[in-house]
Amino acid sequence: MSSNRVPIPNEGRWPYRTIGELCTRISRGTAPRYVERSPVLAIGQRCVTHGGFDPTYARPHSGLTVSGVLAPETNDVLLNSTGTGTIGRSCVFDGSGRFIVDGHVTVLRPTGGQTDGRWLNALLRTPWSQRHLETRCYSGSTNQVELSGRDLAATQVPLPPLLEQYQIAAIIDTVDDTIRKSEELIAKLEQVKQGLLHDLLTRGMDDNGELRDPERHPEQFEDSPLGRIPKGWSCRRLKDLSPRLAGRLIVQPHQYFSTEGVPIVFGSDIRPGWIDQTGIKRISAKADARFAHCRVRAGDLLTVRVGVPGMSAVVPPELDGCHFASTMLIRRADSFDSHWLCFCMNSSFVRRQIESANYGSVQTQFNIGDAAGFVLPVPPAPEQRQVVDRLEAFRRRIRADQSALRKFRLLKSGIMEDLLTGRVRVTPLLESAPA
Repeated sequence: MSSNRVPIPNEGRWPYRTIGELCTRISRGTAPRYVERSPVLAIGQRCVTHGGFDPTYARPHSGLTVSGVLAPETNDVLLNSTGTGTIGRSCVFDGSGRFIVDGHVTVLRPTGGQTDGRWLNALLRTPWSQRHLETRCYSGSTNQVELSGRDLAATQVPLPPLLEQYQIAAIIDTVDDTIRKSEELIAKLEQVKQGLLHDLLTRGMDDNGELRDPERHPEQFEDSPLGRIPKGWSCRRLKDLSPRLAGRLIVQPHQYFSTEGVPIVFGSDIRPGWIDQTGIKRISAKADARFAHCRVRAGDLLTVRVGVPGMSAVVPPELDGCHFASTMLIRRADSFDSHWLCFCMNSSFVRRQIESANYGSVQTQFNIGDAAGFVLPVPPAPEQRQVVDRLEAFRRRIRADQSALRKFRLLKSGIMEDLLTGRVRVTPLLESAPA
């Protein structure tokens, strides 16, 4: 196999063509001349996203400097061309208005009658193409890596017939549209959840299971260090609620890692309200016995201290007896519902107190002493349970939508592999289409 070929399986036995043959133009833009206001917008690497072209990050470029610049056209492929972490990301340009491309983005203009930009973009996004770009088309040192336009143009790819390219792109676009709508729905639900969380933690629920209304029934509320809260609630410091707050107890836990053994939860494993166990680390049984006094129990809370401080999760039953690192342990107690306290820790109540206690110059963080003084609203136990039940039901809805989104993404990956390699042909679809 030629070293210039993208190593994608060619089960469709399509002819090979260089990307240079598939495009009438492969070139980078130029350095923009930024101004405060202009109808001409400069496209930078942030505009090139995995979800497509995003014009919100384009910056105004002087309308007086438009000669010699590169203006993208519909169906062009935009390919990020510099910088570790951004290089290689691509999308199809579909913006409306006046745009130019800056010097960090390469434009690939497909040859009319031979190449569809959507198909070419899908091909560039495959793991095979990304590996080829990384090994054959990039040069430079860390963070200064650059895309070679000449090497890109010399890259060979299998070329399906144009009508088949259109059909492949249309199928992938349909899946992308479903994924995009799912992402938008989840984002909206997350916003609604935050509003509901704030309302439930400040207004609570009455005997009928409805939110209390401070405007219609001000007599049901009273002043507190946290503002107006329902009567019958109290404000308590975290150290008065939990019998134990503890930071990292196992120093340099990586030295105890084992393929089998007892799970150890890091801050990077914690999500708002749950623990992601997909990549969880483990320590040996010997280390577990040595640090038996550090074990975490189901119902305890683990809270991130550095990076995204305050983000908390309740330890589920399947992680009973696990260990923790780079987090804070809040030992469960009969005086509070663990899930209610978890929602409090993930709320603006704690976020504001962390911000006021923050002493980190690089990363936002807090220490155990700061956490001990966090003030939280505490409703009676039955109302805590009511609040938790309402929020848990909403969170289950979001988790179900997130699970469906993951399945759509897996589906897209499989579809792209089948169609772009020719393993599954769309020819029958073309033959059955009306003339």
